Amino acid sequence: MSKGDIVIVPSWGTFFVCEIESEVPLKIGDTFSEGLKTWGDKIVSRNGNFLVSEQGKTYDLGFAWKVKVLHKNISRDKFADAKLTSRMKIRQTNANINDLKLSVEKSIENYSINKPIHLHSIIIDKTANFVLDAIKAELNPDKFEKLVKTYFLTIGANSVSIPAKNERDKEGDADIVAVFENIKLIIYTQVKFQKGQISEWGATQINDYKTNKESLDDGYNKIAWVITTANTFNEKAENLAKDNEIQLINGQEFSKMLLNTGINLLNTNL
Repeated sequence: MSKGDIVIVPSWGTFFVCEIESEVPLKIGDTFSEGLKTWGDKIVSRNGNFLVSEQGKTYDLGFAWKVKVLHKNISRDKFADAKLTSRMKIRQTNANINDLKLSVEKSIENYSINKPIHLHSIIIDKTANFVLDAIKAELNPDKFEKLVKTYFLTIGANSVSIPAKNERDKEGDADIVAVFENIKLIIYTQVKFQKGQISEWGATQINDYKTNKESLDDGYNKIAWVITTANTFNEKAENLAKDNEIQLINGQEFSKMLLNTGINLLNTNL
């Protein structure tokens, strides 16, 4: 990264466009010292670096680039094309998207003149309902799990596995583990083939599983998802997800993810 670079920051259904202002990376303490004071005794300083201390362990907060927000809360459906939308699916890591320079510039231009990509958003919104109806009518829990596995392979996972139910020292539960070797990322997923509104059980299970795996010092960033065919999650599930950074994906959203990915089901036994 360099001063003047444009950075895309994905959020839930939207994205921010920022410009790097600093010449070099800044220490977290230098950048957010006032905000860190509210953390009280959890923040410690060591050799000029700022660390957070919790339950007897310390974690280096690292560094940050100072940015200027150029545009905020831009709708993905309205202003991001398929390639940019697909690349923004994983929000918990950094990625070089220089190959999408034209897509980014076009998105900014369309947003600036309020010219949404109407066709894309309309087709995705309307088609997602048909996809979800077909999934509910034609699949079962095992086949839906296989569909989720195919999705992860399509978006670039190096390996996708189903943990053994009798795994030693197991806490919680994950139906699928997707490993993205190139970016050192592991996504643990609970898969729920259900209708209506689902409880916090899936979020609790996947959070316990991820928390247990985070004790492994293997250099991977670990995140948790819950993917379901249901329409909504109950309030307890949403609060748990918010507090523990769990991504909850309902049936319609997952159907949109399949459409945006361009998943090929011809060689999948579903």
